[in-house]
Amino acid sequence: NPVFSHTITIYKDVEGFALKDNLLYFAGSKKEGEPGALVIFELSDPLNPVRIFNRDTGKGNLGMAVDSVGYIYAVSTENFFSGASTLSIYDRLVPPTVTNSTSTSLSTTGVTLNASITSDGFVSSTDRGFEYGATTSYGSVASTTGTFGISSFSESLSGLSCATTYHYRAFASNAIGTATTSNATFTTSACPTSPAPSSGGSSSSSGSRVSRQVIATIFGTSTPVTTVSPGISPRALFTRNLTTGLSGNDVKNLQIYLNSKGFTVSLTGPGSKGNETTFFGALTRQALVRFQKANNISPAVGFFGPITRAFITKNP
Repeated sequence: NPVFSHTITIYKDVEGFALKDNLLYFAGSKKEGEPGALVIFELSDPLNPVRIFNRDTGKGNLGMAVDSVGYIYAVSTENFFSGASTLSIYDRLVPPTVTNSTSTSLSTTGVTLNASITSDGFVSSTDRGFEYGATTSYGSVASTTGTFGISSFSESLSGLSCATTYHYRAFASNAIGTATTSNATFTTSACPTSPAPSSGGSSSSSGSRVSRQVIATIFGTSTPVTTVSPGISPRALFTRNLTTGLSGNDVKNLQIYLNSKGFTVSLTGPGSKGNETTFFGALTRQALVRFQKANNISPAVGFFGPITRAFITKNP
């Protein structure tokens, strides 16, 4: 049996009524002899219509029709009894138009994305923001809901990886649909680097080096240690789990170990052999993944945990 929902009182005289897709078009007059209005409701929830468009016609409505594209045809008159009739054609409602602006506040782990709604499609937007990710599949969203007209907007992102290129696009949605911009990119700032070793630093026959300061810190001694190979006392060198974003001398020792075993962190610059850093970034994780896969360490996801530490202890 049909269930009655509720009544919405809008106008006195019904002069036109049409349904198209999920929109209800209504033309009516507030009072007899007074100017009428054209009203459109969105019916995603048929029992709870949402008014998305309301425009006074300035004349008394006589009739209305909507074509298959969405153009609205309204017949009205200045005088219900003796005036001439007028045919008015209203543009169809459409999704908004969005454009990207240059990203700002770029850092090693964050950025602010900027865009503008340049046309609202005659209907206010209710959601706007950005899709972003390492590829054009994006995968992450930063957005804000509300009621928005033609305006600029921005979203600040954090927790990103340093020295990494990200893809993004802006979007805005109204009751008619969602519009997006073309793909754009930004690259976070370079990863932090540790100070260069002093000229008095130690060296090993294999070409990989651990500074005297690092060894003194590990072994709790103020006496400089002259020579340490990458394979010395892994149990002492690595005492905690390591993952992307962490910093410390143990991260540098891990980079030295990976470089010495042929799983190069970087060919040149920070992370390369002799230029290892104390920051665990994307390059360190990628080199660790290759090392784990080559040695059948599972899961090979670039997390330096108890399983990988145990393997290195047995294979210095």
